[in-house]
Amino acid sequence: MNQRILLIVTLALLVLPAASFAMKDMDSGGMEMDHNGKDMTEDMIMLGTAAQTGVKAMAHAQVYDSAARSTLAEMGQEASHHFMVMFTDEQTGEMISQGQVAVKVRPAGGDWSSPVKLMPMKMDMGDGFGGDIKIASGTYEFSIGTLLADGQKRLFQLDYVID
Repeated sequence: MNQRILLIVTLALLVLPAASFAMKDMDSGGMEMDHNGKDMTEDMIMLGTAAQTGVKAMAHAQVYDSAARSTLAEMGQEASHHFMVMFTDEQTGEMISQGQVAVKVRPAGGDWSSPVKLMPMKMDMGDGFGGDIKIASGTYEFSIGTLLADGQKRLFQLDYVID
């Protein structure tokens, strides 16, 4: 049980820096900004946005540094990034924070990963969902499956090249 508490505390400490970033607007024209209007740091990647049946998804990935990766590895977790996604109602602009969300990742020419269940998170930029993934340099496809509070299933697809 103590290892589980240590894992939760460690992951919370790793996620807090990611939660301190915010977008000035859900659609900032491709410019990544924090809540002060400054460029986001290199360790936060804007993966893109996608819309499905009235809901807009915006995804980011926070790069874990070597110390964080080492700590995760000691606990038996292999992760290189913390994946985060937020949803908004396209008509009202309201954040959607209730529901179930999972992400699968596929490198170019490779197989899909197992689904990673994303947990609800509070972030400076709003309520969202997050979980840990393992990716390296290359082209990736992200498939985000949801069953949000309205009971409708949605699938959001994003492609991104990681340098």
